[in-house]
Amino acid sequence: MTENTTGKTIFLTWVYSARQKGHVQLLIDNLRAFGGALAQCPVWVFEANPQTANCKDLQSERVQVLPLETPTTVKHYLYADKVYACAQAEALAPPEARSLVWLTPECLIIQPPTLFDLDQDFDAAVRPVHIKNVGLLAVEPVDGFWKQVYEVAGVDDIQTTVESFVDKQQLRAYYNSAAFAVNPATGLFSQWLECFETRLFL
Repeated sequence: MTENTTGKTIFLTWVYSARQKGHVQLLIDNLRAFGGALAQCPVWVFEANPQTANCKDLQSERVQVLPLETPTTVKHYLYADKVYACAQAEALAPPEARSLVWLTPECLIIQPPTLFDLDQDFDAAVRPVHIKNVGLLAVEPVDGFWKQVYEVAGVDDIQTTVESFVDKQQLRAYYNSAAFAVNPATGLFSQWLECFETRLFL
């Protein structure tokens, strides 16, 4: 298999502290060492706090450091930076991009992440969460937290179930947010941002 260096697959992550910058450097090194055909794909690093993180030295031929444009009024919300980074990446994606692959900085790559390299048959790739956490067992009624999530998404309930891959619980569909891939042409990230802002500003 040849190296995918065309920009069809782009890896995304973000940095908000000097410590996290070290995690991102390790993630990039892992991708280059163990990514197989995806090893030389572009990496976009969204910098949330240039004064603290100072990510200029991460920049290289295939690593682009971009200023993250998160409104100051929402930066204190958990995961706000992730939502805005993904939406920003979607807006910047070139026409040939087929996969935007989000990786949380603490992720490690130890084998080629080929399932995130979306082909014409798939517009997204996700995997179940590792433990139940705030998930709902398939047999449990919808609680207040998930009711609000479903309302924003425009559904009453989720019929699909998954099995968490560490504690082996049957859950209403609940996916790992540390690593996933989306075709930018779907506009899914901009819809995510819209739902996020709708929930904040109701």
